[in-house]
Order: sequence, then C-alpha cells, then structure tokens
Amino acid sequence: MKPHTLLAAALVFAPLSAWAGSLSVENAAVRAPLGQNTTTAGYLVVKNDSDQEIDLVSAASDGAGRVEIHDHIHENGIMKMVAVDRLSIPAQGEVVLKPHGKHLMIFDLKQPLKDGDTLPVTLTFSDGSTLEIKAPVKTRP
Repeated sequence: MKPHTLLAAALVFAPLSAWAGSLSVENAAVRAPLGQNTTTAGYLVVKNDSDQEIDLVSAASDGAGRVEIHDHIHENGIMKMVAVDRLSIPAQGEVVLKPHGKHLMIFDLKQPLKDGDTLPVTLTFSDGSTLEIKAPVKTRP
C-alpha cells in the first residue's frame, strides 16, 4: 500500500480508536439516554500490548458529573451491578466493556445527548498513563 493511502486510512479510522504507549482503546460508544435521563453507560475495548498487567483505575468526563467503573456480579441468584475500584487489563490482553458486563456508568450528564453526538472521556491507568477518547453516542451501541 502506498504511504498516502495508509495516511488516508489512518485519518478515516482515527476516531474509532485511541492509544497511549502500550494501551489502546477501540470501539468506544456511549448509549443515548432515554428521555430526560441524565445517567447512561459507556462501552469500549481496552488493549494492553505491554508485558505487564495494567489496571484502569478511573474515568472522567467534562460532560458528566462523575463516571464510575462497573461490573455485574451474581449474588444469591440475582445479577447486580456494582462499582469497582479498578479493572485489570492483562499483559498482552484486553478487557471488553459491554452491555450486561463490565462498563462505565456515566452520571449527571451536563447536557442532553442524542444519537450522533460525542462525549469526551478520560481514562486513567495504574501506570500513570491517560487516554482521551471521544465516544460516539449511539442508540444501540
């Protein structure tokens, strides 16, 4: 492939991913809230190309009051959503944040979001790195 074709492809696909050192994020999306709801969820894939496990330790957004890392657990036969302090991304591995599993809970949106908007999110990791993403808002992420 010619260099200018590679550059064009990189520019086209750049909004779909972000990277910092050995960490990268793909397929980020935020669910469009229903009605006037100010809470929603975010989904993405975090890849770790390093030889060390790295944890996602926090998330934040200028467009929301707070962002929490959540997981689902089974307790006494009931599925529950719980906030967690961190998510481990294994060395040479990935963690998938998706509906009915690990995800970001986004609270107190500062303005309504609709399909096609974007929400900036900053992810912070245990190695001190951060990733700034602009997650597209989708009715069905």
